[in-house]
Amino acid sequence: MGCSGLLILGFVLNVSQCLDMLDMEEDMEIDHNVTGILGEDVFLRCQYLGQNDITDASWKRPDSRMKRSMKKLTGYKNNKAFSKDSDFSAPASPTNLTVKMRVSTLEAQGEYTCVFATDEEEITNSMFLTVLARPDIHTVVTENTDNATHYQSVTCSATNGKPMALIRWEINGSPPTNNSSVGMRNTSYTNGTATMTSILRFPTHLQDQDRVTCVVQHPTLPDPTTHVTVRVETFVAPNVTIETYLVLEDGEEFWVVTCGAAGGRPRADITLVLPDQEASSMLKKEVVMDAADTLVRSYRFPAELHEGKNITCLFDHPKFPHRALRTVTLPAFYLSAVRLLNPGLADSSNESQAVESVVLEEGQSNTTIGLEVIGDVPRYSIVCTKEEQSLPEGVAVIGSALTLQGPVELYHAGLYECEASYHSHRASVQLDITVNPQVKQPAPPNITIQSSSEWEKDVAYTLVQCTVDSVGPAATISWSLGDRDSDNSTSQLTEVQEQVQGQPELHANGSVTVRSMLRFPTSMFSGQNVTCVVHHLGLERPERRGILLCGLESPVMRVFVARQRGSPLWLAVCEYRGDRLGSHLSWVLPDNTTGHISFRSGYEGVRVLINLTYEFPLARHEGQNLICLIQNHHGLKERRTVHVPRYYISSVRVLNQTTPLYKPYGDEFVIHRMSLKENFHNQRILLKVYGSVPTYSLTCHRNDGTLVQMDGRALLFQSEVTKREAGLYTCHASFYHHQASVLIQVEVTSEDQQLMIVFIVCFSSAAAITILLIVTLCVFCKINGGDRPASKKRESLAPLTSLTQELCSPELRKGKAAVTVPGGGGQEYNQLLSYSIVIDARSTV
Repeated sequence: MGCSGLLILGFVLNVSQCLDMLDMEEDMEIDHNVTGILGEDVFLRCQYLGQNDITDASWKRPDSRMKRSMKKLTGYKNNKAFSKDSDFSAPASPTNLTVKMRVSTLEAQGEYTCVFATDEEEITNSMFLTVLARPDIHTVVTENTDNATHYQSVTCSATNGKPMALIRWEINGSPPTNNSSVGMRNTSYTNGTATMTSILRFPTHLQDQDRVTCVVQHPTLPDPTTHVTVRVETFVAPNVTIETYLVLEDGEEFWVVTCGAAGGRPRADITLVLPDQEASSMLKKEVVMDAADTLVRSYRFPAELHEGKNITCLFDHPKFPHRALRTVTLPAFYLSAVRLLNPGLADSSNESQAVESVVLEEGQSNTTIGLEVIGDVPRYSIVCTKEEQSLPEGVAVIGSALTLQGPVELYHAGLYECEASYHSHRASVQLDITVNPQVKQPAPPNITIQSSSEWEKDVAYTLVQCTVDSVGPAATISWSLGDRDSDNSTSQLTEVQEQVQGQPELHANGSVTVRSMLRFPTSMFSGQNVTCVVHHLGLERPERRGILLCGLESPVMRVFVARQRGSPLWLAVCEYRGDRLGSHLSWVLPDNTTGHISFRSGYEGVRVLINLTYEFPLARHEGQNLICLIQNHHGLKERRTVHVPRYYISSVRVLNQTTPLYKPYGDEFVIHRMSLKENFHNQRILLKVYGSVPTYSLTCHRNDGTLVQMDGRALLFQSEVTKREAGLYTCHASFYHHQASVLIQVEVTSEDQQLMIVFIVCFSSAAAITILLIVTLCVFCKINGGDRPASKKRESLAPLTSLTQELCSPELRKGKAAVTVPGGGGQEYNQLLSYSIVIDARSTV
C-alpha cells in the first residue's frame, strides 16, 4: 500500500511538470532543426512570446572542456547585449534572441539552448544545428597511347564534401557509350567529410564531341545538380589531294607529284607508291608544308619514267578505317611525223613521201624552212644534219624552223635530215634542198639630194648636195634647172655656181660613193627646181633627182606696245623680218622725247630679224601715237604707227549698303559708314573699281597705316569681329599713275544695338505718320469751316502752330517752312507747313 502511494505521487508530480513545460513552450518560438554550410552564415531563431519581464536571456551550448557545464555564447544581461563568441552577432532585444552565426568549423554542429529568465522562472528550449560542407570540384584531362591507340582520361573530383557528393557523366546530354569506361572511388575522413572521384576513359578517334560533362549532385551547391563541362581533344579526318605537273630544270625534265593532307587532326602520314619500285632510288622527296593540321609532300622523278602508269599517294590517319588512296595516271605521249610547213618552198614534181623537196634561189635572204611536228608531246627538240654531217655555216635550227641566216649560196644545196625528239619518242623528215643559180645584174645607184643655207657678208647662200652610192665604176654628176636638161639652164648654173666635186670613196664591199655640191646666192634661184643628173653603167638612161628651193617671202613689219613684267616701264617694239640686211629702223617720238632704245638683230634661216625696242613710262605717252620709220636697202621708207592706250580710274565704290557721311570741308570726301556684326566670322566689305584699266592693285589700311587682309576685291574680317575692328579704313586702287580711293567708317554693333536701332526707326516712322495725319486733318477741317470768324480760325490754328513748333528742331524753326495766317477772314492759307523727316538707317553686313 505504501509503495502504491509513492507511485501515484510520482506520477502526479511528473504530469504537473510536463504541463508546466508545455506552458513554457507556448511562450517561446524557436527553430528546432537548422542546417548550416561550412564557411557561410546561418540564423538561430528564438523569441519570447510571454507577458513577463525578462531579466536575463542567452544562447548556450555544452562546454567541451567541462562536462555538464553550459557555455554562454551571446545574449542580454541587465538590459545590455553581449557576445562572447566572434562567430555570433548580438541579439536585437532581450525577448528576441535571433542571431546570425558564422559556421567556421565542422565542430559547430550540435545542440544549442535558448534561455529566458524572469523573476519567477527560467524558460529554456533547445535546437540542433547540422553542419554541411560544400565540396570543391576539380577536373583534369590526361592522354596516353595503348597499343597504337590514343586514349584520353577525364578525372572529376568532388573533395571534402559533407555528405559525400554523387558524380555521373554525360556526353552531348547522354550517358557515355560502351566505347568508354567509368571508374569510381571515394575516401572518407574523420571530420565527417568525404571525397568522390570519377574517371572517364575513351579512345580519341571514337570521340566525336569535343566536350564531356561531369554532373555533380550535392545539397550545398547553388544548383543541387551542377554540370562541369570539360574540353577534350577530337580527331578530324583530313582532306587529301594529289597533283602532278612537269618542270624543266637545267635542261632536264621532271614529273612532280604533290600529295597533300589538309585540315586533319592529328596530322596524317603520307607515302608515295610507284609502279616500279626499282626506280625509287631516283625519287627525290621534299616537304612543302608541315603545319599542325596540314602536311604536303612533293616527290620528283625523271619525266621519262612511269609514262602512262599509275602513281598513288597513301594516307594514314586514325579517322580512316582503312588507308586512303589517291591515284593519278601519268600521260602517255607520242610523236608520229615531221613534215614541211612551207608549201611554197616544196617541189610539186616530187611524189616521194619520204623526202621533201625544197627549191631556193641563189642570193635570196632571210630564208626560213618551217617544220611541223605531229604528236602530243609537251615539248620537243629538233636536230638537223646535212648528209650526216653538221650544218654548214650560216644555217641553224631556230625553234621549229631550219633558217639560212645569210644570202642563199650554191653550196647550201644537198640532202638534209631533221629529227624531232622527246625522251624516247622520235620522228624525222628528209629535205632535198636545190639552189637555182641567179644571173647577176648591176645594182642601180642610190641617189640622195638635200639643201641647206648659210650667211656670208650679209648675203644668204643656198647649198645643194647630191650623193650617189653605187657599185663600180663611179657615177658622174651634172646639174640643171627644171626637170629637163637645156643649154640655157646649164649656162645659168655655170655662171653663178660654185661647184665642189669630191673624190670617189671606195668601200670594202666594192661600192663607190660620189658627192657634188652647188653653192649660190639664195635670191638667184629661189622658188625654182634644181636637178641632179646621174650617169652610171647600171642605168639604162641618166637618173634625175630634183629639189624645189624655197621662195623668198615678202618682208614682214609690225609694231606694238606692251607692258613689261617686273618693271614700271612699257615697251614699244618695232620688228622687221626680210631676206637680207640693210634695213634701218628708227622711232619718231612726239615733242623730241628721248628714252632708252635697244637694237637687236639675228637670222632665221635665209631671213634676217631686226628688233628696235623703246622703253618709256606710261604717263609720258599715254593716249599718244608712236611712229616707227623703216628704210630698206632700196631707199624706200615706210611708216608704222602704234597707239598707246589711255586709261583712267574714276572711282572706288562700296557694294554693301552704307550711309554717307560728309566731312565739313567738301562733299568730295565722302565717308561711307557701315556696321559689322559683333562676334561674327568672315564678314566682307565688297569693293568695285570703275575705270578703263585692264587690271589694278587694290589695298586697304586702317587710319594708323596698318594693312588689312584682302580677299580679291573684298575687305575680309576673317576672325570674330570685336570693337577693335571699328574705325576709319582707306581703300586704294592704282594702275601705274592712275589712282582712286574710298573712305569707310566701320562700326561694330551687337544684336542688342541692332534691335534698338530698329526700334528707334520704327518709332520715328510712326511719329512722322501721326504728325502728317494730324496736319492733314487740321487743314481739311479748316477748309470745311470757312464761315467761322477769323478769330476762331486763329484760335483753332493756335494749338496746331504750337504743336508744330514743339515738334520741329531749332534748325527747322529757323528755316523757310512756316505758317502764314492771312489778315482778312475767309481767306485760305497761303502756304502750308513743310516738314523734313530724316531717318538714319544703318546697314549691316
